[in-house]
Amino acid sequence: MAVSDLLFLLSVIPVRITPLMNNSWQWYVSGILGSIFCTSSNFLREVTLLVSTQSLAWISIDRFAAVVFLMKLGLISTKIHTLALISTCILAGVENIPWVLTSKLVESGSNTFRVVMYRGPVFPNQEAIAAHTGHHGTFVSIVPLFLITVLYSWIAVTLKRQNEALAESAPSLQRHLLKKTKKSYSNGRC
Repeated sequence: MAVSDLLFLLSVIPVRITPLMNNSWQWYVSGILGSIFCTSSNFLREVTLLVSTQSLAWISIDRFAAVVFLMKLGLISTKIHTLALISTCILAGVENIPWVLTSKLVESGSNTFRVVMYRGPVFPNQEAIAAHTGHHGTFVSIVPLFLITVLYSWIAVTLKRQNEALAESAPSLQRHLLKKTKKSYSNGRC
């Protein structure tokens, strides 16, 4: 998640700030280098977003396992953490391949502009664009939000139950300690 946030800062923020500073959506780097920057900017923007949401979902799964299954502390092993990290990066990359295939630079006179061309073999019609947009929105936003909400709600309920159980057992524990202390005094140990 930290690497994703750093990539976002280095690749996306400058691309977003430049048009605001210059009051123009002109792309100032042309040629092959401009195309590479254009494609990588769009791709990295979406990949970093997906990596961040998936990382938050994995963090909630990890905390859920630690709180709800307290007695099984080794439930999520290093191997599972590694698999989660690798799958997060691969899924984010694969999910956002259309950005690599559709991001283009368009020249208009002496100016170059960055656009996303939703035509061609990637998106042959409007239905394909709508399907990808719906799938992407669901996968990036709705599913992680639902998962995180459910898991943290379950954690909250579990912690409340544990707190109530401790509150109920505290008086009996105090009585037990008091009896033990009185018994020690009466036997002359203290």
